[in-house]
Parts: sequence; structure tokens; C-alpha cells
Amino acid sequence: MTALVLLLVGLVLNGVVSAATSSTSYVELVNRSFAAQANSVFEAQQVEGNQLSALLRTMPTLDRPTLALRLDTLVAATTPQVDVASMAASPPPSRDVGPGVASVVAERAKGVALIRQAVDGLLGIIPASPQGSTAPTSAPALLSASEAASMLSTAGNDIAAADRAIGPLRARLAASPGHAHLIRSVFVSDATLLSPSTMTGLVGALQSSSSLQVRHQLTLTTFAVVPAPLPTPLAFHMVQLPPTSSLMVTATVQNLGNVTESSVVVIATLTSPLGVPLGTAKATGTVSVGGAVTLDLGSLKVTPGTDVVLTITLLPPAGQSDRTGLVQRMTLVIAPTTVPPTRAR
Repeated sequence: MTALVLLLVGLVLNGVVSAATSSTSYVELVNRSFAAQANSVFEAQQVEGNQLSALLRTMPTLDRPTLALRLDTLVAATTPQVDVASMAASPPPSRDVGPGVASVVAERAKGVALIRQAVDGLLGIIPASPQGSTAPTSAPALLSASEAASMLSTAGNDIAAADRAIGPLRARLAASPGHAHLIRSVFVSDATLLSPSTMTGLVGALQSSSSLQVRHQLTLTTFAVVPAPLPTPLAFHMVQLPPTSSLMVTATVQNLGNVTESSVVVIATLTSPLGVPLGTAKATGTVSVGGAVTLDLGSLKVTPGTDVVLTITLLPPAGQSDRTGLVQRMTLVIAPTTVPPTRAR
């Protein structure tokens, strides 16, 4: 919608420019058009500023997935507004108000991104991928309490300074041709939320929050082999396979914890029924909170007409106390290769 407004305004202005680029009416039109676009951005930022204020008050009470989602959502909402504000300043309004407003919008967005970076670094939260990107993001560099507090304080100062800059910009535009009106935009109305002392206290509250403590919980939900087992009923944990000399194995891992696991390791082991090792395969992957990942362990050599025991083992991450659901085992009865009968001569 904002882009459509900019396009329509641009078409109108192009016509006016060709007629009277130096006239007072043209300058008035530019200033009023700019104010309308800037106010649209400010209104959107008011909503996001209220969300940030609420988040700064409630962060320690949230769980990790909820906190991560709200931070990611705020960054995704404020980042595109920087380009919108820059586009609105062309053609430029009077008295450098355009670059000033663009700077305010950019500083607010930068402050939000810095808050996310500080919280993610303090708690080890992996941020979401940028909009339009399918590539997974990497784990952030972990921050100490003092580093996170310093980063949060810098973000608070940037946002507060941007809020203070609005008053002079409003006055300059109101005194310019057209007397255009910029709304009194305040991103965070309670400035104490942005103070260094509040940010330092926030770091301590985040570290001591029981709901934000890291909980690792991976579980091996299922595995599959190719060729697929025959429907022949056998004993419990025993299946029959058609004749084959190789076995493709996949395993599915679910993340029931509250942190993204970026180093999931699954091992497939083949042994004889007496425990003699016959082969191993390994796969690694990443699984997000509440998600699941299916890993391809590749191919294992087998011999037709033999029985083998396939064991799938999920290596738990450091810190996982619950060790249930990490191993699954199945005996595979591989059918012998059928030899066609010899014709009598």
C-alpha cells in the first residue's frame, strides 16, 4: 500500500515538475506530499514502537520461541521502512527535512536490530532468516552480560535520540511553504525503558528467567530403509527385505527443546545377530525449535540371504538430561537371491 501511494504521488509530481519546478505551488505540493508519506511511516512505527515497549517490559516472562519470534517480527517490520522513508524524500522537501526524517526512521530500525542482536547473543538464540531468503542463519556470537548491556544501552540511546530529533523536523517543515504537518512521532513513549540502568537490569532479568533457560530435547522419531520391507509378518522388531546388496537409510529427528540444534548427529550401525560389526554411516543436520528433520545416512552394504541388525543412534546435544528416545533397533532378514532354474538339454 505504501509503495502504491509513493507511485501515485510520483506521477502527480512529475507532471507538476514539468510545468513549474521553481514555483511556490510546486514546493508546497512537495512538502505536503512528503508529510503524507512520512506520516504513514510514522503511524506504522508507532504500532511497532508500542510493541517494542511491551516487549522490553515482558521479555523475562516469555519463553524462548515466543521471544525470538517477537524480536524477528519487529526487525522484519521496521527494516523495509528505511527504504520507504528514503524514497519519500525524493523530490526533496524544504530545509533538509527529508534526510532528517529518513535518519530518524533508520536509527529506530537500527536500534531494534541491535536489541535483537544483543538478546540473541546473550541467550544464544538463532534469528530467523531475512525475508525472501531460504538459507538458514547461523548461531550468533555469544555475548557476556556486560557486552549485551552495552549493546542494549547503545540501542536505547539511538532510539531516544531519534525520538528527540522529531521536534525540530516538525518545526522546520511547518515553517516551510505549504506549512505541512508532521505528526508527533514517538517510538518509545516511556524513555526510562531505554536508559542504560534499565537495559542493565534487563540483562540480569533475562539471565535469571526460568522460562528462558536453555532446554535441549532431541528425540529419534522414526527411520526408514530402501528397499522397503516386505509385508510378510515376522517377530517384533524384525522385518523381511527383498534380495538386495545395499541398504539406503533415513532417520527423522524431532526437536522438543527450546533451542535450535545446529549439530544433530545420527549414526547407523550394521552388525550380525552375534554383534559382529558390518558397517556404519553418519549424517548431520540442523533442526529448529518444534521442528523435525529427516537425515539421509546414505548406503550400507549387505549380503542377500543374511540377517543383520540395524541400529540407529541419535547423539544427544550437551546438556540434554533426558536420554530416552535416542536409539532404535531392527533386525533385517534379507531374502536370498533367486537363482533361475537350469533348463535340461
